Amino acid sequence: MKSLKRALVVASACVLTLSACEKEGPAEKAGKSVDETLEKVGESLKKAEESIAETINPKGPAEKAGEAIDKTAQSIKEKVEEVTK
Repeated sequence: MKSLKRALVVASACVLTLSACEKEGPAEKAGKSVDETLEKVGESLKKAEESIAETINPKGPAEKAGEAIDKTAQSIKEKVEEVTK
């Protein structure tokens, strides 16, 4: 009988613990907010880096044409994949 009571207590504790994990507390909300902010900062830094690199070492016409070709090829590939689905 003691082992049955002990098992019920342990099972109840597990259920309560798991149900408490489903609710998002202030620490989890703050963590998500920090993650989102850091992601935005990272994106901004990447754009700034690209802008600085372009200012220091501007792309020539051949490089710009190559990038345009790459972009067009990627767009065509995506459209073909979309049509063939």
